[in-house]
Amino acid sequence: MLVEDDPTESRLYKTLFIKEGFEVMAIENGQDCRQSALDFKPDVILLDVMMPKTNGFEVLDILKFHPETQIYPVIMLTNLSDQHFVDEALSHGATKFIVKSNIDNKNLIQTVRDVIGAYASQK
Repeated sequence: MLVEDDPTESRLYKTLFIKEGFEVMAIENGQDCRQSALDFKPDVILLDVMMPKTNGFEVLDILKFHPETQIYPVIMLTNLSDQHFVDEALSHGATKFIVKSNIDNKNLIQTVRDVIGAYASQK
């Protein structure tokens, strides 16, 4: 599941993951994330940080607070590169923190596959 408010970036990531064989649900805001996760039951959630109304850290807290959604691994995917953002995300339960400009598509796909594999082995 992809949570990204920028329609262009959302379309690019969705296309990338579909080409790699993933089923992708893309939503545009954090407010719909919890219910969408309950409905879609994703193997992983890719979550942007900078979103209007409800930012990615708030969404992460909501997901990790509720037992039904805290099981899903969350990869924060953002342009924020300051270490304090990384620390905050990981301390709130994010599985990984990826700076968009620091990773190419091949490594992003591999990271997502690795996280899904680790999640599947814990079920």
